[in-house]
Amino acid sequence: MSLNRLLTARRTVSQEDNTDGLTRKELEYVFFLKANDLSQLDRCTSEEMQEQWTIFIEPTTYNPNKGQVRVRSIDKRKFILTNKVVQPDGSRNENELEVTKEFYEQFKLLAPDGFRKRRCRFPVTGTDLVWEVDLFYDHNGNPVDWVKLDLEVPEPLDSIPEFPITYSQAIINQPGKRTMEEEVIVRQLFEKEYSLWDKDSLETLSR
Repeated sequence: MSLNRLLTARRTVSQEDNTDGLTRKELEYVFFLKANDLSQLDRCTSEEMQEQWTIFIEPTTYNPNKGQVRVRSIDKRKFILTNKVVQPDGSRNENELEVTKEFYEQFKLLAPDGFRKRRCRFPVTGTDLVWEVDLFYDHNGNPVDWVKLDLEVPEPLDSIPEFPITYSQAIINQPGKRTMEEEVIVRQLFEKEYSLWDKDSLETLSR
C-alpha cells in the first residue's frame, strides 16, 4: 500500500514496556478500519485487555500547552500512568510510569471518560514491525466493528505493510491530514461508540 503526502507518521514518545518515566521518541502510524469479521483477531500472536481513563488538557490564557494525562490497566495486573504533551510541530512527548492499583482507581474518579479494549498483536512478516489492533467495547460490553490500528516504526516508511485484517471502510490519513468527514467519524467513535459512559442516556437525563 503506497503512502502519499497526506500520510505522515505521528511523532510521539511512548513505550508501554518502558515505564521508567524517561522520554522516548517514536514514529507511529494510526489507522481506523471497519472490520469485515472480528473473529479475524483470533489469529493474533498475543493479546491483552486494557482499560484506559484520560484527562485532556487544553491551552489556557496562562499556559499554552496541550496534552493529556491517562491511566491504563493491562489485564487488571499492571497499571501505567502516561503523560503526553503536544509540541508546536504537532509531535508528542510522552512519559510513562508504573503505578499502583490504588492510584489507578483514584485517577478514574477524576477522568471524564474511559475506554475498554482488547489489544491484539500481529507481527509483520520479514520485519521487526508489529501491528497493534485495538478492538473497543461499548458501555454495554459489545465489541465495536471499527478497530484502531497502530504501527510503530523506526523511521518513515515509503509504503505500509498489508493490514492484518480485511475491512469494508478505512481511514488512512493521519491526524492533522484527515478530511472533515474522517475527523467526524473518529470523533464519534471516541465520544460515542468507544466510551464506557452511556452518553445518550446521560444527555436525556440532563434535559
